[in-house]
Amino acid sequence: MKVLGIVAEYNPFHNGHLYHLKKSIELTGATHSIAVMSGNFLQRGEPALMDKWTRARTAVKNGIDLVIELPYVYCCQSAEIFAYGSVNILNRLNIIDTIAFGSEHENLHDLLSISDLLAEETEEFKIKLKSFLKEGLSFPMARQKALQVFIKNEDIINNPNIILAVEYLKWLKRLDSDIVPVIVKRSKAGYHSNVTVEGIAGATYIRNLIRNEKNYSSELKSLVPETTYQEINEYTKDNRFNDLDQYYEILTAQLLKADPEELRHLPDISEGLENRILSAARNSSSMESLIHNSAAKRYTATRIRRILCNLLMNNTKLKHKLFFMNKDYQPYIRILSFNDKGKELIRRIKAESQCPVITNISKIHDLDELNKISLNMDILSTDLYFLKTNPSRMRSDYLITPRGVSG
Repeated sequence: MKVLGIVAEYNPFHNGHLYHLKKSIELTGATHSIAVMSGNFLQRGEPALMDKWTRARTAVKNGIDLVIELPYVYCCQSAEIFAYGSVNILNRLNIIDTIAFGSEHENLHDLLSISDLLAEETEEFKIKLKSFLKEGLSFPMARQKALQVFIKNEDIINNPNIILAVEYLKWLKRLDSDIVPVIVKRSKAGYHSNVTVEGIAGATYIRNLIRNEKNYSSELKSLVPETTYQEINEYTKDNRFNDLDQYYEILTAQLLKADPEELRHLPDISEGLENRILSAARNSSSMESLIHNSAAKRYTATRIRRILCNLLMNNTKLKHKLFFMNKDYQPYIRILSFNDKGKELIRRIKAESQCPVITNISKIHDLDELNKISLNMDILSTDLYFLKTNPSRMRSDYLITPRGVSG
């Protein structure tokens, strides 16, 4: 058995994801695959289009053998924390041989040189980073500028899509992991691209297509596997697609009642950003205008969306510190979907990992306090997710037990 690890959100699983999976298996020679997948809320600060069980089942139908949930505490966070949570879980499974991720730049040596610089964080690098932050740049842009001082190939650094790839490599090194990294060259349409190329389009384009189509067009059918297309059509019979816009009234009400001190306790809030968001809440009439009025040169729209999600979830900096780089914390392994080969993987995880494996939370009584906090946040995220899409499915975490899926 040779096990491939993948970090994903599958929002939704499209032809680009299918290409990535097949190419990863080809490059690594893997016999089994595990995806660590975001739950109902995502890294870019928004609820997923469809719920986590639907997305996990679709991934298994398209060839993933086992899907594990990335806990909420790592989902709506910066690339650094998202990557840490994902790589740490894969590493603690103790059965992963390789991890494959996409990058426009396929020279692993080049990316390792950048990740080494970030992993070591020399004093000289920190000084450069602080100097660019003082100029009013956002953290991602300031770090990019600081890297340019030390890395000769600016074409790599100037591509924002390598951020996650570099973070995965950084955490493999910091965690002293034996997992071997493999790059799958990204090609054709990019994440935010508005064009389709040979049946592949960016995830944003596909989501917009889904939201705008009541009767799904032949264009959508050409951009996703048949199983995904079927799941999308089936989903609309009982559920609504989700997006952050649906939480505008709830979030605005929270902001109107809040004071600056309350917002300062949220991750990603610093240097007076809380006042900017509170002002925007009083002068906006939609989620789009709230985000636009809160964002600035230093504060990206993605960062604002993550703050709003964490406000909704009451996810504070204190909770954040409990789970980030805590060497003593053994995260739980929450199973979302699997096939027959996934059953083999679950048996190996139970035998070789010290992490608790969860298939039915109603039967979990012996989790430690940190895992209880994390799991309760996952449960809350599910309830808030379905509050706006299908209220009858609130408390689904207690009701749904993953079953084997045929590929």
